[in-house]
Amino acid sequence: MSDSIKHECAVALLVLRAGGAVDGATKLSLLLEKQHNRGQDGAGVVTLAAHPEAGWPAYNELKSASATPLADLLGQIARRRRLPDERIFLGHLRYATYGKGDVGFCHPFVHKAARLSRTLFLAGNFNLTNTHDLFDAYVRMGKFPESEADGYLICEWLASAMLKVEMEGEADRGRVLVEALRRLLPKLDGISLLKEISRMASPPTVVCTSAFFSLISVGLAHRNGVAYCLQKPVSPENIETTLLECAALREERKQEECDGAMNLETDVKREIHELLTSLGFSARYS
Repeated sequence: MSDSIKHECAVALLVLRAGGAVDGATKLSLLLEKQHNRGQDGAGVVTLAAHPEAGWPAYNELKSASATPLADLLGQIARRRRLPDERIFLGHLRYATYGKGDVGFCHPFVHKAARLSRTLFLAGNFNLTNTHDLFDAYVRMGKFPESEADGYLICEWLASAMLKVEMEGEADRGRVLVEALRRLLPKLDGISLLKEISRMASPPTVVCTSAFFSLISVGLAHRNGVAYCLQKPVSPENIETTLLECAALREERKQEECDGAMNLETDVKREIHELLTSLGFSARYS
């Protein structure tokens, strides 16, 4: 928690020991307040019972997209209906990169199911660039998504994959999530998107930014058409230099394509001339 907080989402997960005297709601509130910054426009919390009892809710879902979302959320936490054996707390502060300032776009997202083993909660710090593709693909599966929010779609995709793994019996109960993630991640992986871009007739120059790059991820990115990989934080000067280099690279590619087309035209003319000459024609092609 020593890193400076800038323009980003916040995620906090707290799991208490059984029989402990720690107030989980207070601890979670402090963790969220520590990550609070003025750009955030939404907040949400899910509190869960470690051992839910029939006849009682298994979890509380609290969200706010007011002008002061964290303060509003903390008030909701204080007024919430406490659950028996409430020991799991998941909180999130939203810094919007997609969608509207509405509670429907606030994390944590919840996939509700009658069986608790199929109920899923998701909160994260990310931004998808292929949200519309995921939405369309989900509809083609015969599903009826209620939102186009990226977090909602990931949650629903993952819940669907978990159900399929469970029904197929291809993993032990404790490995269902792992197997579902293995199947789903290629759809969310940026590499698959880069492959689609590289197959375009005239692919653009691609620049990737990330908070972390491994040698493997950089190698994969370059092999799939990425010109530059910038690790955050990226200075404005670095961005400007990179964009200028991208423009120069684009012009260089255009010139190469133009030269290639001229060479092809010359080759075709020469072949036609050779063919006509072999047939006894004296026509000249230049």
